[in-house]
Amino acid sequence: MQTPFVEVRDWPYKPMRGAHIYMPGRDGIPFFKRLLAWLASLRYNTLFLEVGGGMRYDRHPEVNEAWARFCQEADSFPGGPMGLQSSQPYPKDSTHTELGGGRWLEKQDVADLVRYANSLEIEAIPELQSLSHAYYMVLAHPEIAERAYDPWPDAYCPSNPKSYELYFDLLDEVIEAFRPRMVHIGHDEVCTLGVCDRCRDKSGAELLGGDLRRIHDYLASKGIRTVLWGDTLMSIIIGGVDQWAGRAARSVDAGRKMDHTARETYQAVDFVPKDMLIFGWCYESDPQSELFFQRKGFEMIFGNFGDNHHPHNFYRWDKRSQGAGVLGAEVSTWCHVSEYAFGHNMRLHDFLFSANMLWWRHYTDRERELTLAEVARLQPEAWQALTGGVLPSLSGAVATPIALAASAAVAASVLEGIEGSWTGASTVTFELGGPAVSVSAATPSSGPIPLGRRAAGLAFLHYCLSERKHQPTWAFEDPLNKDDHNLLGEYVVTYADGTVEAIAIRYGDNISRPDLVYGEHQASWPFWAQPAWEGRDREGKCITFWSHEWVNPHPEKQIASVSLNYGGNVPAERVVLLAATAISEP
Repeated sequence: MQTPFVEVRDWPYKPMRGAHIYMPGRDGIPFFKRLLAWLASLRYNTLFLEVGGGMRYDRHPEVNEAWARFCQEADSFPGGPMGLQSSQPYPKDSTHTELGGGRWLEKQDVADLVRYANSLEIEAIPELQSLSHAYYMVLAHPEIAERAYDPWPDAYCPSNPKSYELYFDLLDEVIEAFRPRMVHIGHDEVCTLGVCDRCRDKSGAELLGGDLRRIHDYLASKGIRTVLWGDTLMSIIIGGVDQWAGRAARSVDAGRKMDHTARETYQAVDFVPKDMLIFGWCYESDPQSELFFQRKGFEMIFGNFGDNHHPHNFYRWDKRSQGAGVLGAEVSTWCHVSEYAFGHNMRLHDFLFSANMLWWRHYTDRERELTLAEVARLQPEAWQALTGGVLPSLSGAVATPIALAASAAVAASVLEGIEGSWTGASTVTFELGGPAVSVSAATPSSGPIPLGRRAAGLAFLHYCLSERKHQPTWAFEDPLNKDDHNLLGEYVVTYADGTVEAIAIRYGDNISRPDLVYGEHQASWPFWAQPAWEGRDREGKCITFWSHEWVNPHPEKQIASVSLNYGGNVPAERVVLLAATAISEP
Protein backbone atom coordinates (compact mmCIF):
# COMPACT_ATOMS: atom_id res chain seq x y z
CA MET A 1 0.00 0.00 0.00
CA GLN A 2 1.33 3.41 -0.91
CA THR A 3 0.91 6.43 1.30
CA PRO A 4 -0.43 9.39 -0.69
CA PHE A 5 1.81 12.44 -0.87
CA VAL A 6 0.52 15.39 1.11
CA GLU A 7 1.90 18.80 1.88
CA VAL A 8 1.16 20.40 5.24
CA ARG A 9 1.57 24.15 5.50
CA ASP A 10 1.19 25.57 9.00
CA TRP A 11 2.51 28.78 10.47
CA PRO A 12 1.25 31.38 12.94
CA TYR A 13 -0.88 34.30 11.91
CA LYS A 14 0.68 36.61 14.52
CA PRO A 15 4.26 36.57 15.87
CA MET A 16 3.33 37.59 19.42
CA ARG A 17 0.86 35.29 21.17
CA GLY A 18 0.96 36.25 24.79
CA ALA A 19 -0.29 35.82 28.34
CA HIS A 20 -0.14 38.45 31.08
CA ILE A 21 0.16 36.80 34.50
CA TYR A 22 1.03 37.90 38.04
CA MET A 23 4.16 36.58 39.69
CA PRO A 24 2.99 33.38 41.42
CA GLY A 25 3.28 32.83 45.13
CA ARG A 26 5.56 30.05 46.28
CA ASP A 27 2.70 27.57 46.63
CA GLY A 28 1.55 28.45 43.10
CA ILE A 29 4.80 27.52 41.33
CA PRO A 30 3.78 23.92 40.43
CA PHE A 31 0.52 25.13 38.86
CA PHE A 32 2.36 27.98 37.14
CA LYS A 33 4.74 25.54 35.46
CA ARG A 34 1.90 23.26 34.36
CA LEU A 35 0.15 26.35 33.01
CA LEU A 36 3.21 27.36 30.96
CA ALA A 37 3.52 23.87 29.50
CA TRP A 38 -0.17 23.94 28.57
CA LEU A 39 0.18 27.39 26.99
CA ALA A 40 3.14 26.16 24.98
CA SER A 41 0.99 23.29 23.69
CA LEU A 42 -1.49 25.94 22.50
CA ARG A 43 1.41 27.70 20.74
CA TYR A 44 1.62 30.72 22.98
CA ASN A 45 5.12 32.13 22.83
CA THR A 46 5.20 35.21 25.08
CA LEU A 47 4.80 35.60 28.84
CA PHE A 48 4.33 39.06 30.35
CA LEU A 49 5.07 38.43 34.02
CA GLU A 50 4.07 41.24 36.37
CA VAL A 51 6.77 41.55 39.02
CA GLY A 52 5.96 44.55 41.24
CA GLY A 53 6.94 43.74 44.82
CA GLY A 54 6.77 39.99 44.13
CA MET A 55 10.54 39.39 43.71
CA ARG A 56 13.13 39.94 46.44
CA TYR A 57 15.18 43.08 45.88
CA ASP A 58 18.66 42.86 47.36
CA ARG A 59 19.23 46.61 47.14
CA HIS A 60 15.82 47.52 48.53
CA PRO A 61 14.41 44.86 50.86
CA GLU A 62 12.15 47.56 52.30
CA VAL A 63 10.13 47.36 49.07
CA ASN A 64 9.28 43.72 49.72
CA GLU A 65 8.44 44.38 53.36
CA ALA A 66 6.18 47.29 52.41
CA TRP A 67 4.50 45.16 49.75
CA ALA A 68 3.68 42.33 52.17
CA ARG A 69 2.43 44.83 54.75
CA PHE A 70 0.20 46.53 52.18
CA CYS A 71 -1.28 43.21 51.02
CA GLN A 72 -2.14 42.28 54.60
CA GLU A 73 -3.79 45.67 55.19
CA ALA A 74 -5.73 45.49 51.91
CA ASP A 75 -6.93 41.94 52.54
CA SER A 76 -8.14 42.85 56.05
CA PHE A 77 -9.75 46.13 54.97
CA PRO A 78 -13.58 46.20 55.10
CA GLY A 79 -14.63 44.92 51.69
CA GLY A 80 -11.14 43.63 50.98
CA PRO A 81 -8.77 45.17 48.40
CA MET A 82 -11.63 46.68 46.39
CA GLY A 83 -12.91 48.31 49.57
CA LEU A 84 -9.50 49.89 50.11
CA GLN A 85 -9.34 51.01 46.49
CA SER A 86 -12.59 52.97 46.83
CA SER A 87 -11.93 54.25 50.36
CA GLN A 88 -10.64 57.70 49.38
CA PRO A 89 -12.48 60.67 47.82
CA TYR A 90 -10.39 60.35 44.66
CA PRO A 91 -9.85 57.45 42.25
CA LYS A 92 -7.14 54.92 43.03
CA ASP A 93 -5.56 52.12 41.03
CA SER A 94 -6.49 48.49 41.66
CA THR A 95 -4.21 46.90 44.22
CA HIS A 96 -3.04 43.63 42.56
CA THR A 97 -2.51 42.10 46.01
CA GLU A 98 -2.76 38.59 44.51
CA LEU A 99 0.67 39.14 42.95
CA GLY A 100 3.21 36.87 44.62
CA GLY A 101 0.45 35.56 46.86
CA GLY A 102 0.88 38.81 48.81
CA ARG A 103 4.56 38.01 49.40
CA TRP A 104 7.57 37.58 47.13
CA LEU A 105 9.83 34.98 45.53
CA GLU A 106 13.58 34.78 45.81
CA LYS A 107 15.48 36.05 42.78
CA GLN A 108 16.81 32.58 41.96
CA ASP A 109 13.23 31.24 41.95
CA VAL A 110 12.23 33.91 39.45
CA ALA A 111 15.25 33.13 37.28
CA ASP A 112 14.23 29.45 37.37
CA LEU A 113 10.72 30.33 36.13
CA VAL A 114 12.25 32.37 33.31
CA ARG A 115 14.52 29.46 32.32
CA TYR A 116 11.57 27.09 32.39
CA ALA A 117 9.53 29.40 30.16
CA ASN A 118 12.43 29.72 27.74
CA SER A 119 12.80 25.94 27.61
CA LEU A 120 9.24 25.85 26.28
CA GLU A 121 10.13 28.51 23.70
CA ILE A 122 8.11 31.09 25.61
CA GLU A 123 9.81 34.47 25.89
CA ALA A 124 9.50 35.86 29.43
CA ILE A 125 9.06 39.65 29.52
CA PRO A 126 8.87 41.31 32.95
CA GLU A 127 6.37 44.03 33.77
CA LEU A 128 7.57 46.45 36.43
CA GLN A 129 4.83 49.03 36.86
CA SER A 130 5.80 52.67 36.86
CA LEU A 131 3.94 55.95 37.32
CA SER A 132 0.68 54.12 38.14
CA HIS A 133 -0.02 50.93 40.14
CA ALA A 134 3.20 51.77 42.01
CA TYR A 135 2.06 50.85 45.54
CA TYR A 136 5.07 48.55 45.94
CA MET A 137 7.47 51.50 45.44
CA VAL A 138 5.68 54.39 47.08
CA LEU A 139 4.61 52.65 50.26
CA ALA A 140 8.27 51.83 50.92
CA HIS A 141 9.31 55.41 50.11
CA PRO A 142 6.40 57.78 50.78
CA GLU A 143 8.70 60.73 50.13
CA ILE A 144 8.26 60.13 46.38
CA ALA A 145 4.44 59.94 46.51
CA GLU A 146 2.42 62.21 44.23
CA ARG A 147 -0.22 62.41 46.98
CA ALA A 148 1.71 62.75 50.22
CA TYR A 149 -1.56 62.62 52.19
CA ASP A 150 -2.73 59.31 50.69
CA PRO A 151 -2.55 56.53 53.32
CA TRP A 152 -1.91 54.06 50.47
CA PRO A 153 -0.27 56.05 47.65
CA ASP A 154 -0.35 54.38 44.24
CA ALA A 155 1.63 56.86 42.11
CA TYR A 156 5.09 58.37 42.36
CA CYS A 157 5.98 61.96 41.52
CA PRO A 158 7.39 62.15 37.95
CA SER A 159 9.14 65.41 38.80
CA ASN A 160 11.14 63.93 41.69
CA PRO A 161 14.53 62.48 40.63
CA LYS A 162 14.38 60.11 43.60
CA SER A 163 11.44 58.31 41.95
CA TYR A 164 13.72 57.19 39.14
CA GLU A 165 16.68 56.43 41.39
CA LEU A 166 14.48 53.85 43.12
CA TYR A 167 12.76 52.58 39.96
CA PHE A 168 16.02 52.09 38.06
CA ASP A 169 17.55 50.23 41.01
CA LEU A 170 14.59 47.84 41.01
CA LEU A 171 14.65 47.64 37.22
CA ASP A 172 18.31 46.60 37.23
CA GLU A 173 17.55 43.67 39.54
CA VAL A 174 14.61 42.58 37.38
CA ILE A 175 16.79 42.74 34.28
CA GLU A 176 19.41 40.64 36.07
CA ALA A 177 16.83 37.91 36.78
CA PHE A 178 15.12 37.96 33.35
CA ARG A 179 17.82 39.11 30.92
CA PRO A 180 14.96 40.33 28.72
CA ARG A 181 14.73 41.69 25.20
CA MET A 182 11.81 43.91 26.30
CA VAL A 183 10.48 45.32 29.57
CA HIS A 184 6.85 46.25 30.15
CA ILE A 185 6.68 49.42 32.27
CA GLY A 186 2.93 49.48 33.00
CA HIS A 187 1.46 53.03 32.79
CA ASP A 188 -2.22 52.05 32.58
CA GLU A 189 -5.02 53.89 34.37
CA VAL A 190 -3.02 56.89 35.50
CA CYS A 191 -5.47 58.35 38.02
CA THR A 192 -3.13 60.67 39.94
CA LEU A 193 -1.02 63.18 38.03
CA GLY A 194 -0.15 66.86 38.51
CA VAL A 195 -1.23 66.97 42.15
CA CYS A 196 1.93 67.71 44.15
CA ASP A 197 3.75 71.05 44.34
CA ARG A 198 6.47 69.88 41.93
CA CYS A 199 3.96 68.85 39.24
CA ARG A 200 1.05 71.22 39.70
CA ASP A 201 2.17 73.77 37.11
CA LYS A 202 3.03 71.19 34.41
CA SER A 203 0.67 69.76 31.82
CA GLY A 204 -0.29 66.11 31.86
CA ALA A 205 1.39 65.59 28.49
CA GLU A 206 4.61 67.17 29.78
CA LEU A 207 4.59 64.95 32.88
CA LEU A 208 3.78 61.74 30.98
CA GLY A 209 6.13 62.48 28.09
CA GLY A 210 9.03 63.27 30.38
CA ASP A 211 8.44 60.14 32.40
CA LEU A 212 8.27 57.93 29.31
CA ARG A 213 11.36 59.38 27.68
CA ARG A 214 13.36 59.00 30.88
CA ILE A 215 12.48 55.32 31.33
CA HIS A 216 12.71 54.56 27.59
CA ASP A 217 16.19 56.07 27.32
CA TYR A 218 17.41 54.13 30.37
CA LEU A 219 16.20 50.83 28.88
CA ALA A 220 17.45 51.72 25.40
CA SER A 221 20.93 52.29 26.82
CA LYS A 222 20.85 48.60 27.79
CA GLY A 223 19.51 47.47 24.41
CA ILE A 224 16.03 46.76 25.81
CA ARG A 225 12.75 47.76 24.16
CA THR A 226 10.05 49.55 26.16
CA VAL A 227 6.50 48.13 26.30
CA LEU A 228 3.57 49.98 27.88
CA TRP A 229 -0.21 50.15 28.13
CA GLY A 230 -1.47 52.72 25.64
CA ASP A 231 -4.55 54.30 27.27
CA THR A 232 -2.70 57.42 28.49
CA LEU A 233 -1.74 58.21 24.88
CA MET A 234 -5.33 58.17 23.62
CA SER A 235 -8.23 60.59 23.78
CA ILE A 236 -11.51 58.68 23.57
CA ILE A 237 -14.62 60.84 23.63
CA ILE A 238 -17.88 59.10 24.46
CA GLY A 239 -20.98 61.19 25.00
CA GLY A 240 -18.86 64.34 25.13
CA VAL A 241 -16.73 62.98 28.00
CA ASP A 242 -13.05 62.14 27.65
CA GLN A 243 -12.89 58.56 28.93
CA TRP A 244 -9.17 57.98 29.26
CA ALA A 245 -6.39 60.53 28.95
CA GLY A 246 -8.04 63.18 31.09
CA ARG A 247 -11.05 61.38 32.45
CA ALA A 248 -13.52 62.55 35.03
CA ALA A 249 -14.37 60.08 37.80
CA ARG A 250 -17.59 60.53 39.73
CA SER A 251 -18.81 57.99 42.25
CA VAL A 252 -20.65 57.56 45.52
CA ASP A 253 -18.35 54.83 46.80
CA ALA A 254 -17.90 54.72 50.57
CA GLY A 255 -20.77 57.22 50.90
CA ARG A 256 -18.69 60.13 49.59
CA LYS A 257 -19.09 61.77 46.22
CA MET A 258 -15.88 61.79 44.23
CA ASP A 259 -15.36 64.51 41.68
CA HIS A 260 -11.89 64.36 40.21
CA THR A 261 -10.40 64.99 36.80
CA ALA A 262 -6.96 63.67 35.88
CA ARG A 263 -4.62 65.76 33.76
CA GLU A 264 -4.88 65.30 30.00
CA THR A 265 -1.94 63.26 28.72
CA TYR A 266 -2.89 62.22 25.19
CA GLN A 267 -0.91 65.03 23.51
CA ALA A 268 2.27 63.23 24.59
CA VAL A 269 1.67 60.66 21.81
CA ASP A 270 3.32 63.02 19.30
CA PHE A 271 6.64 63.48 21.10
CA VAL A 272 7.46 60.19 22.83
CA PRO A 273 9.78 57.58 21.23
CA LYS A 274 8.04 55.64 18.46
CA ASP A 275 9.97 52.40 19.00
CA MET A 276 7.95 51.63 22.13
CA LEU A 277 5.54 48.69 21.81
CA ILE A 278 1.98 49.63 22.73
CA PHE A 279 -0.51 47.40 24.53
CA GLY A 280 -3.79 48.67 23.10
CA TRP A 281 -6.64 47.60 25.40
CA CYS A 282 -9.25 50.27 24.57
CA TYR A 283 -10.24 48.61 21.31
CA GLU A 284 -13.88 48.26 22.30
CA SER A 285 -14.19 51.94 23.23
CA ASP A 286 -12.35 52.98 20.07
CA PRO A 287 -13.04 50.67 17.09
CA GLN A 288 -10.09 52.23 15.24
CA SER A 289 -7.56 52.18 18.06
CA GLU A 290 -5.11 50.02 16.10
CA LEU A 291 -5.20 52.47 13.18
CA PHE A 292 -4.57 55.36 15.57
CA PHE A 293 -1.35 53.84 16.92
CA GLN A 294 -0.15 52.72 13.50
CA ARG A 295 -0.67 56.20 12.07
CA LYS A 296 1.30 57.63 14.98
CA GLY A 297 4.20 55.33 14.09
CA PHE A 298 3.90 52.67 16.80
CA GLU A 299 3.72 48.88 16.69
CA MET A 300 1.10 47.43 19.00
CA ILE A 301 -0.57 44.31 20.26
CA PHE A 302 -4.16 43.99 21.45
CA GLY A 303 -4.10 43.74 25.23
CA ASN A 304 -6.42 42.52 27.94
CA PHE A 305 -8.09 39.65 26.13
CA GLY A 306 -9.89 38.01 29.01
CA ASP A 307 -10.56 41.02 31.17
CA ASN A 308 -11.96 44.10 29.54
CA HIS A 309 -13.12 42.20 26.48
CA HIS A 310 -13.24 38.42 26.12
CA PRO A 311 -11.73 37.24 22.83
CA HIS A 312 -14.94 35.53 21.74
CA ASN A 313 -16.57 38.97 21.82
CA PHE A 314 -13.89 40.62 19.69
CA TYR A 315 -15.71 41.09 16.43
CA ARG A 316 -14.06 41.82 13.06
CA TRP A 317 -10.75 40.38 14.29
CA ASP A 318 -9.84 39.41 10.72
CA LYS A 319 -10.08 43.06 9.66
CA ARG A 320 -8.74 44.82 12.72
CA SER A 321 -5.69 42.57 13.10
CA GLN A 322 -4.52 42.88 9.50
CA GLY A 323 -2.10 45.81 9.75
CA ALA A 324 1.63 45.14 9.67
CA GLY A 325 1.94 47.12 12.89
CA VAL A 326 -0.33 44.72 14.80
CA LEU A 327 2.00 42.06 16.20
CA GLY A 328 -0.59 39.98 18.04
CA ALA A 329 -2.53 39.93 21.29
CA GLU A 330 -2.29 38.80 24.89
CA VAL A 331 -4.72 37.31 27.42
CA SER A 332 -4.61 39.15 30.74
CA THR A 333 -5.45 37.23 33.89
CA TRP A 334 -5.36 39.79 36.77
CA CYS A 335 -5.84 37.19 39.48
CA HIS A 336 -4.11 34.82 41.86
CA VAL A 337 -2.08 32.19 40.05
CA SER A 338 -4.17 29.13 40.87
CA GLU A 339 -6.37 26.62 39.08
CA TYR A 340 -9.46 27.92 40.85
CA ALA A 341 -8.89 31.62 40.09
CA PHE A 342 -8.04 31.00 36.43
CA GLY A 343 -11.02 28.66 36.00
CA HIS A 344 -13.54 30.74 37.93
CA ASN A 345 -12.56 33.94 36.08
CA MET A 346 -12.89 32.25 32.65
CA ARG A 347 -9.22 32.85 31.84
CA LEU A 348 -8.62 29.26 30.75
CA HIS A 349 -11.46 29.54 28.25
CA ASP A 350 -9.95 32.80 27.00
CA PHE A 351 -6.60 31.09 26.43
CA LEU A 352 -8.26 28.31 24.46
CA PHE A 353 -10.32 30.66 22.30
CA SER A 354 -7.49 33.13 21.66
CA ALA A 355 -5.09 30.39 20.61
CA ASN A 356 -7.22 29.79 17.52
CA MET A 357 -7.48 33.50 16.66
CA LEU A 358 -3.75 34.10 16.98
CA TRP A 359 -2.55 31.05 15.05
CA TRP A 360 -5.11 30.58 12.29
CA ARG A 361 -5.10 33.51 9.89
CA HIS A 362 -8.50 32.55 8.46
CA TYR A 363 -10.46 33.01 11.69
CA THR A 364 -13.51 35.24 11.19
CA ASP A 365 -16.71 35.94 13.11
CA ARG A 366 -18.33 33.10 11.16
CA GLU A 367 -16.13 30.61 13.06
CA ARG A 368 -17.15 31.93 16.46
CA GLU A 369 -19.75 29.25 17.29
CA LEU A 370 -17.53 26.45 16.00
CA THR A 371 -14.63 27.73 18.11
CA LEU A 372 -16.83 27.95 21.21
CA ALA A 373 -17.92 24.34 20.68
CA GLU A 374 -14.29 23.24 20.34
CA VAL A 375 -13.35 25.11 23.52
CA ALA A 376 -16.09 23.24 25.41
CA ARG A 377 -14.87 19.94 24.01
CA LEU A 378 -11.27 20.68 25.08
CA GLN A 379 -12.12 21.58 28.68
CA PRO A 380 -11.63 18.08 30.17
CA GLU A 381 -8.20 17.72 28.54
CA ALA A 382 -7.27 21.19 29.78
CA TRP A 383 -8.26 20.20 33.31
CA GLN A 384 -5.96 17.18 33.15
CA ALA A 385 -3.04 19.22 31.83
CA LEU A 386 -3.42 21.93 34.45
CA THR A 387 -3.94 19.69 37.48
CA GLY A 388 -1.79 16.71 36.58
CA GLY A 389 -4.82 14.57 37.39
CA VAL A 390 -6.71 12.03 35.32
CA LEU A 391 -10.43 12.12 34.58
CA PRO A 392 -11.78 8.56 34.69
CA SER A 393 -14.00 9.25 31.67
CA LEU A 394 -10.90 9.94 29.55
CA SER A 395 -9.18 6.68 30.50
CA GLY A 396 -11.53 4.10 29.01
CA ALA A 397 -13.68 3.82 32.11
CA VAL A 398 -17.02 2.03 32.28
CA ALA A 399 -20.10 4.22 32.81
CA THR A 400 -23.06 2.91 34.81
CA PRO A 401 -26.26 4.96 35.27
CA ILE A 402 -27.36 5.70 38.84
CA ALA A 403 -31.10 5.27 39.49
CA LEU A 404 -32.54 8.46 40.97
CA ALA A 405 -36.04 7.14 41.65
CA ALA A 406 -35.24 6.30 45.30
CA SER A 407 -34.58 9.96 46.16
CA ALA A 408 -36.88 11.66 48.64
CA ALA A 409 -36.85 14.75 46.39
CA VAL A 410 -37.68 13.00 43.14
CA ALA A 411 -39.60 15.07 40.58
CA ALA A 412 -41.09 14.45 37.19
CA SER A 413 -38.86 14.56 34.13
CA VAL A 414 -38.26 18.10 32.89
CA LEU A 415 -37.97 17.01 29.26
CA GLU A 416 -41.64 17.26 28.36
CA GLY A 417 -41.97 19.65 25.42
CA ILE A 418 -38.21 20.03 25.03
CA GLU A 419 -36.25 18.93 21.99
CA GLY A 420 -32.48 18.77 21.76
CA SER A 421 -29.40 16.61 21.56
CA TRP A 422 -26.05 15.84 23.13
CA THR A 423 -23.29 18.32 22.24
CA GLY A 424 -20.31 15.97 22.35
CA ALA A 425 -18.57 18.27 24.86
CA SER A 426 -19.06 15.91 27.81
CA THR A 427 -16.84 12.84 28.04
CA VAL A 428 -19.51 11.06 30.15
CA THR A 429 -22.67 9.36 28.90
CA PHE A 430 -25.98 9.74 30.73
CA GLU A 431 -29.41 8.17 30.53
CA LEU A 432 -31.72 11.12 30.18
CA GLY A 433 -35.50 11.01 30.37
CA GLY A 434 -36.23 9.45 33.75
CA PRO A 435 -37.26 11.23 36.94
CA ALA A 436 -35.17 14.17 38.17
CA VAL A 437 -34.14 15.22 41.68
CA SER A 438 -34.91 18.76 42.78
CA VAL A 439 -33.79 20.45 46.02
CA SER A 440 -34.60 23.92 47.30
CA ALA A 441 -35.20 25.81 50.52
CA ALA A 442 -38.53 23.97 50.86
CA THR A 443 -36.96 20.54 50.20
CA PRO A 444 -33.28 20.98 51.11
CA SER A 445 -32.11 17.37 50.78
CA SER A 446 -32.67 14.52 48.37
CA GLY A 447 -31.93 11.94 51.01
CA PRO A 448 -29.55 9.05 50.20
CA ILE A 449 -29.59 7.79 46.62
CA PRO A 450 -28.26 4.21 46.86
CA LEU A 451 -25.18 3.25 44.86
CA GLY A 452 -23.53 0.20 46.49
CA ARG A 453 -20.40 -0.02 44.31
CA ARG A 454 -16.87 1.21 43.88
CA ALA A 455 -16.26 4.03 41.42
CA ALA A 456 -13.31 6.01 40.14
CA GLY A 457 -15.60 8.99 39.81
CA LEU A 458 -19.14 10.26 39.59
CA ALA A 459 -20.69 12.50 36.96
CA PHE A 460 -23.75 14.68 37.37
CA LEU A 461 -26.00 16.13 34.68
CA HIS A 462 -27.63 19.09 36.38
CA TYR A 463 -28.67 22.74 36.30
CA CYS A 464 -29.72 25.40 38.77
CA LEU A 465 -32.29 28.17 39.00
CA SER A 466 -30.57 31.16 40.56
CA GLU A 467 -30.27 34.92 40.14
CA ARG A 468 -26.87 35.16 41.80
CA LYS A 469 -24.27 37.33 40.07
CA HIS A 470 -20.97 35.94 38.91
CA GLN A 471 -18.19 37.77 40.77
CA PRO A 472 -14.52 37.59 39.70
CA THR A 473 -12.05 36.61 42.39
CA TRP A 474 -10.59 40.12 42.61
CA ALA A 475 -14.01 41.23 43.92
CA PHE A 476 -13.78 38.71 46.78
CA GLU A 477 -12.96 40.07 50.22
CA ASP A 478 -10.08 37.59 50.15
CA PRO A 479 -8.98 37.24 46.50
CA LEU A 480 -6.63 34.37 47.37
CA ASN A 481 -9.39 32.00 48.51
CA LYS A 482 -12.78 30.76 47.37
CA ASP A 483 -15.74 32.90 48.28
CA ASP A 484 -19.11 31.38 49.24
CA HIS A 485 -21.13 33.93 47.25
CA ASN A 486 -21.79 31.29 44.56
CA LEU A 487 -22.10 28.21 46.81
CA LEU A 488 -25.51 26.63 46.15
CA GLY A 489 -25.13 23.35 47.98
CA GLU A 490 -23.27 20.06 47.78
CA TYR A 491 -23.34 16.45 46.80
CA VAL A 492 -22.43 14.25 49.76
CA VAL A 493 -20.80 10.91 48.97
CA THR A 494 -21.14 8.41 51.81
CA TYR A 495 -18.86 5.36 51.78
CA ALA A 496 -19.72 1.97 53.19
CA ASP A 497 -17.34 2.57 56.11
CA GLY A 498 -19.34 5.67 57.14
CA THR A 499 -16.85 8.29 55.95
CA VAL A 500 -18.02 11.04 53.60
CA GLU A 501 -16.74 13.38 50.89
CA ALA A 502 -18.52 16.62 49.99
CA ILE A 503 -18.61 18.00 46.43
CA ALA A 504 -19.35 21.74 46.48
CA ILE A 505 -21.88 22.96 43.92
CA ARG A 506 -20.87 26.45 42.84
CA TYR A 507 -22.83 28.60 40.42
CA GLY A 508 -20.69 29.49 37.41
CA ASP A 509 -18.00 26.96 38.39
CA ASN A 510 -19.52 23.50 37.96
CA ILE A 511 -23.18 24.30 37.35
CA SER A 512 -25.21 27.00 35.62
CA ARG A 513 -28.71 27.95 34.59
CA PRO A 514 -30.56 26.08 31.83
CA ASP A 515 -31.43 29.29 29.96
CA LEU A 516 -27.79 30.30 29.37
CA VAL A 517 -26.02 29.48 26.12
CA TYR A 518 -22.40 28.41 26.53
CA GLY A 519 -20.03 31.35 26.13
CA GLU A 520 -22.71 34.05 26.05
CA HIS A 521 -22.84 35.01 29.74
CA GLN A 522 -20.32 35.27 32.57
CA ALA A 523 -21.93 32.31 34.34
CA SER A 524 -22.11 30.19 31.17
CA TRP A 525 -18.38 29.37 31.08
CA PRO A 526 -18.13 26.94 34.02
CA PHE A 527 -14.65 25.46 33.76
CA TRP A 528 -15.61 22.41 35.81
CA ALA A 529 -18.72 21.62 33.77
CA GLN A 530 -19.45 21.21 30.09
CA PRO A 531 -22.59 22.07 28.09
CA ALA A 532 -23.54 18.42 27.63
CA TRP A 533 -27.06 18.75 26.19
CA GLU A 534 -28.60 21.63 24.28
CA GLY A 535 -32.13 22.10 22.99
CA ARG A 536 -35.17 24.36 22.88
CA ASP A 537 -38.44 24.42 24.74
CA ARG A 538 -41.90 24.83 23.24
CA GLU A 539 -41.45 28.60 23.06
CA GLY A 540 -38.16 28.24 21.19
CA LYS A 541 -36.00 29.33 24.12
CA CYS A 542 -32.55 27.77 24.47
CA ILE A 543 -32.03 25.05 27.08
CA THR A 544 -28.61 23.84 28.34
CA PHE A 545 -27.87 20.99 30.74
CA TRP A 546 -24.42 20.89 32.35
CA SER A 547 -22.16 17.90 33.07
CA HIS A 548 -19.73 17.86 36.01
CA GLU A 549 -17.32 14.99 36.65
CA TRP A 550 -15.91 14.36 40.12
CA VAL A 551 -12.77 12.28 40.70
CA ASN A 552 -13.13 9.99 43.69
CA PRO A 553 -10.14 10.36 46.06
CA HIS A 554 -10.93 6.90 47.49
CA PRO A 555 -11.67 4.61 44.52
CA GLU A 556 -10.83 1.57 46.64
CA LYS A 557 -13.83 2.19 48.91
CA GLN A 558 -17.37 1.10 48.17
CA ILE A 559 -19.78 4.04 47.86
CA ALA A 560 -22.99 3.38 49.77
CA SER A 561 -24.96 6.39 48.57
CA VAL A 562 -24.86 9.95 47.29
CA SER A 563 -27.20 12.76 48.29
CA LEU A 564 -27.90 16.24 46.95
CA ASN A 565 -28.29 19.07 49.47
CA TYR A 566 -29.33 22.69 48.89
CA GLY A 567 -27.38 25.15 51.04
CA GLY A 568 -29.13 28.47 50.49
CA ASN A 569 -32.23 30.22 51.79
CA VAL A 570 -33.66 31.81 48.62
CA PRO A 571 -37.20 30.47 47.97
CA ALA A 572 -36.91 30.70 44.17
CA GLU A 573 -33.56 28.89 43.99
CA ARG A 574 -33.24 25.22 43.26
CA VAL A 575 -30.69 22.68 42.08
CA VAL A 576 -31.97 20.00 39.70
CA LEU A 577 -30.16 16.71 39.10
CA LEU A 578 -31.32 15.16 35.83
CA ALA A 579 -29.07 12.11 35.68
CA ALA A 580 -26.00 10.65 37.36
CA THR A 581 -23.38 8.16 36.26
CA ALA A 582 -20.86 6.06 38.17
CA ILE A 583 -17.53 5.75 36.38
CA SER A 584 -15.55 2.57 37.11
CA GLU A 585 -12.01 1.62 36.25
CA PRO A 586 -11.87 -0.29 32.93
